[in-house]
Amino acid sequence: MSISTANLAPSDAYKRDYDQAVATKKYMNDLKALLLQANVGAEVVLAASQHCRAVIARIDIGINTPGIAEVARIERNDPLYDMVAEMAAWRATLVALRDWVVANFPKDGTGYLLYQQISGDATVTNRQLTAAAVSAVVPLVDAVIAAS
Repeated sequence: MSISTANLAPSDAYKRDYDQAVATKKYMNDLKALLLQANVGAEVVLAASQHCRAVIARIDIGINTPGIAEVARIERNDPLYDMVAEMAAWRATLVALRDWVVANFPKDGTGYLLYQQISGDATVTNRQLTAAAVSAVVPLVDAVIAAS
């Protein structure tokens, strides 16, 4: 669930969005380290898509907060700084990553995720994805890191 900035002062909304960018960059760096291992749990890839979904919602609110662009120019001490364009570019990288997961995560014929396996003794284990299976997502993660 995203937190609305509707009642936030533009300076508070700017700080929240800036802090979110810092947190997302850290999250994506940690994610990349996991993706480069021989196998990665399916839950890691799914969590990344959910992280993207939540941050996209925050960006959509943030770029529409009245006065936030002016606050960003003041905070950056740059009268030409375009926070809205920067956030739109960041959003596009998050959408690309989210959409890759949606399109490429293993599913059955009806669209349900092939995420876990249950054994005869009812042990549930998460699917493991190989580095080769997720190799296409690494450049998308790099793009999010660069834009954050």
